[in-house]
Amino acid sequence: MSIPCLFLSDLVHSVTVGTQFQSALGGCNNVGTLFPTVAPVTFVKALRSLQLQEGGTAHLSCEVSKSDVPVEWKKGTSASDKYEIRQEGTRVELFIYDAEAEDAGDYTCDLGDQQTTASLQVKGRRSLA
Repeated sequence: MSIPCLFLSDLVHSVTVGTQFQSALGGCNNVGTLFPTVAPVTFVKALRSLQLQEGGTAHLSCEVSKSDVPVEWKKGTSASDKYEIRQEGTRVELFIYDAEAEDAGDYTCDLGDQQTTASLQVKGRRSLA
């Protein structure tokens, strides 16, 4: 009776990078190195541009493909920690309270190799004349 050879490549989808393996099943020998394919973190939901009245609260939100990955918020090309940033699971949010004209501009959520950008417009307060 013959035992069919079973190769590790038939069973394993991914392993630690560069893991050496050797197997001897019955009369089968298999030696090699496995390299995993790791899916990159991507934006599932991009930022959307927003327009609001001065004094209002801006809420910019995007969603990423993996939970709790580090992101950086930027206004223009500079990182900023002036605003409230929340991250719960895959949802990443930026709140700008009591928005002023100088808060207007492009805001970017940056994963390092991917970004999503939205424009914030802040209109002046309406006078009660």
